[in-house]
Amino acid sequence: MAGSTTDFLLETIPDTLVSSLTSGKILQALIVALRVGFAVQAMGRSGEPVLRGIGHFQRLVFRVLARIMWAAPIGVFGAIGCSVETTHLTRPPCLTTTTRRVRQATKGRLGRLNPR
Repeated sequence: MAGSTTDFLLETIPDTLVSSLTSGKILQALIVALRVGFAVQAMGRSGEPVLRGIGHFQRLVFRVLARIMWAAPIGVFGAIGCSVETTHLTRPPCLTTTTRRVRQATKGRLGRLNPR
């Protein structure tokens, strides 16, 4: 049975500001972000240093993410190579099956499709 409206509203209130970001509850994080944004906006000119600090932190996070995304294809290539090496695949099984089916359908008239 679904909880009551009161339970839902109480669930949106985090224990602390940091716990809203670490608990995995998106609605709590969204509500805390909105509250912090409105509070900084209400501070006016005295909130500008906070905004500058957030801007610096944002640039730092995006640079770290850019480096991770730059290295991701290298990691994928390594994972594929490791997978092929451990399973000893010389050619994908689906290619072997497809080649066999084409040979059967053409009764060998196309010659040998797979040179191995």
